[in-house]
Amino acid sequence: PTIDLQLVEDDDGGVVNYLFAGLVPKGETTIVFGDGESAKSLIVLLMAVCHSIGYPTPWGPAPEVGKVLILDWETNAKTTANRLRRICAGMGVTAPSIRYRACMRSLPDELPSIREEISREKITCVMIDSIGFAMTGALTDDETARGALACMRQMEPATRICVAHVNAATARDPKTPGRPFGSAFFWNGMRSGIEVRRAQDDQIDGQIDVGLYHRKTNDGWHHKPVALQVGFDGLAGPIAF
Repeated sequence: PTIDLQLVEDDDGGVVNYLFAGLVPKGETTIVFGDGESAKSLIVLLMAVCHSIGYPTPWGPAPEVGKVLILDWETNAKTTANRLRRICAGMGVTAPSIRYRACMRSLPDELPSIREEISREKITCVMIDSIGFAMTGALTDDETARGALACMRQMEPATRICVAHVNAATARDPKTPGRPFGSAFFWNGMRSGIEVRRAQDDQIDGQIDVGLYHRKTNDGWHHKPVALQVGFDGLAGPIAF
C-alpha cells in the first residue's frame, strides 16, 4: 500500500541501523562476493552464529540476537552443520539453533514457502548461498538480476546476506576492486557489497589469510578493510577466526 511519509517514524534519528556494524544494514540486501575458495561462505556462516547468539565478530561488536534461515543451493545439511559445529568449536561456544533449507528449485519458485517460513519462525536474517545457483537465467541478463533482487526484497523485514561469485576480470586481477559476477543491476541493487579476497600464497599450513573490503554502501560510510586469519585444525577440527 501507499503510505504518507510524513507519518513514518524515525526511531534511529537518521542514522543507518546495522545488523553487523558498518557492514550489513538491517532489513536490506548485502552481497558478499569473492572467488572460489576465498572463505566467503565460511564468513557468512560465522555471521550466522554471531547473530544467533549475540557473539562479537572478529572485526566488530556483537550483533543483536535473532533467528537465521540458511537457503542453500550448493551443498547439503550435513556439510553445513559440520562447518557450523567447527566454527562454534573455534569460538568455544555451543552450536546454536539455525534453520536450514536445501533448495532444489529456483529462488522465484521457492519464494512463497520461504516467505511463509520467515513469517512463521520470525526469521530476522536470511543467508543465501549462492545467487548464481539460485537463479535459472543467465546472471549477465538484466532481467535475471532484477528478478533476484526483487525476490530478496520480498523477504523483508528480514535482513538478507547473499553469497555471490566474481567475474573473470576480478579473479585474474588481485589488485583491482572486484564486483559480483553478472549484470550491473546486482551492483546497483544491493545496499552493501563486501568483497572477500584470499591471500595468493598461504604462508602457514592449516591457515589462510583473508581480506574483507567494503566495496559499496548506499547509506553511511565505507567500513575500513578487515584482515582475517582463518585457522583449520585438520579436516574436521575447529575453525578459528
